[in-house]
Amino acid sequence: MLNEFRDRLTEWCELSRNTLALVLNAGEGLLLGEFLRRISEENVYALVESSDEKQILGTLFNKTTTGTEAKIAVDSSGCPASFEIADLRFERIVGRNVLQKHADKSGFLETLKPWISADGFFVFGETVPALGQRLSDLIPEELLEPDFRKRLKAAEKEIYLDEENVRSSWTPSTLRDELKGANWNIIRWQVKEYSIPTMIRTEQIEQWFPSHQDSPHSSYGQRLSAYFSPEQLNYLRETFLNEVAGKVVEWHSVSLFMQLKPKISNDS
Repeated sequence: MLNEFRDRLTEWCELSRNTLALVLNAGEGLLLGEFLRRISEENVYALVESSDEKQILGTLFNKTTTGTEAKIAVDSSGCPASFEIADLRFERIVGRNVLQKHADKSGFLETLKPWISADGFFVFGETVPALGQRLSDLIPEELLEPDFRKRLKAAEKEIYLDEENVRSSWTPSTLRDELKGANWNIIRWQVKEYSIPTMIRTEQIEQWFPSHQDSPHSSYGQRLSAYFSPEQLNYLRETFLNEVAGKVVEWHSVSLFMQLKPKISNDS
């Protein structure tokens, strides 16, 4: 699936050998490596969230055979000003799971407008948690009482659509409406569903129901605690560990791909 993400975003970017491109949220190296392979007459710019990511990518992509290189800057806000280059304008700004980190997605895109050239455009690929796998569906039907399962599904729906849960409180339709209202031209837009055989590891379940919370993000179990008693949550955890751990399941996910361009006054 990651390879398909890379290939689709790269294809939609319509790169040439001298495209001036910026990769956002580039820490995993997925897009940066492919762009360095395809762009042979320009350096490729990349923003990462930490110095560790910059160091790792700098080691991986130190120099290309053509002499071009990755220009990497650290900026968790995704602002190209970190490159400290006057009048820098990119022909492509691309990224994977960039927008889902922002509550005001169109507002974040607005901050990038000064960095795109007149003929340039944006390409993003986003995983859509609100439409993805529900953990309750991994438990065989006969192992949960119908009323308990109904309550669990209702709780999951509320959790995913909670406005305070920035990562998941949006869908492709709500984002499309937001972008249209913010004066963006949507050039291409595709929602794609995936179903991938996935082994559920015990470690994953322990992350869903941690004994101690050491992450700034609420776990699945913590969010469910507003709906179920500790005894019910423990039963749910044990059911996952005994009946789901070690099994291969069909993991459902939804991704959104988009190609965007700022709308100018004479655009229809």
